[in-house]
Amino acid sequence: MRQSLAIAVIVTIASALTARADVPGALPVGWGNAVQGVFLFKHRCSSCHSEWDTYDAAASTGSCFIDPARMFHYVKQTMPFGAAGTLKDAEVYALVAYVLEMKKIIKRSDIINAKTLPNVVVPNEGGVISSSCPKEAGGLGKGNVTKDSPKTMPALLPASSALAAPSPPAEAKAKPTKMPPTASRPQR
Repeated sequence: MRQSLAIAVIVTIASALTARADVPGALPVGWGNAVQGVFLFKHRCSSCHSEWDTYDAAASTGSCFIDPARMFHYVKQTMPFGAAGTLKDAEVYALVAYVLEMKKIIKRSDIINAKTLPNVVVPNEGGVISSSCPKEAGGLGKGNVTKDSPKTMPALLPASSALAAPSPPAEAKAKPTKMPPTASRPQR
């Protein structure tokens, strides 16, 4: 019994690691920030991802992803429920920015784009995520968790750290860019 349980756990972890091997592709052109994201979230996401009867993001929203680029691709390909893949790139950047700002990882006005998103560091103190997290985040997926499944999985490293390149000095790290100027409205 104990040996079959150990084998089941090893097979479960191995299948999750295989699913984790896929590193998302390049990030698209576009940008967004949390100010835009809060409105999009309330309109397009809150029915599934908010607590109780509020429009505020649940504390667990985005907790499966320690790699913001993977989060971007997951949201782009699978959200919103019932209309997967319909969000524009700028909307996805704004939604990811909102989730990161809600978790106090970035500032509300920080611009998230293909250049700045890979530089965002998401803390993960325990180095694990829930095994019920989506396969794209390194978990098993909600429908694949059984009573014999491990409760947690090793967290997926960001794709940018896969080669373990040395970190640049603190003063050389990229900072989020300022919001681009907006076009003024024509005067009537």
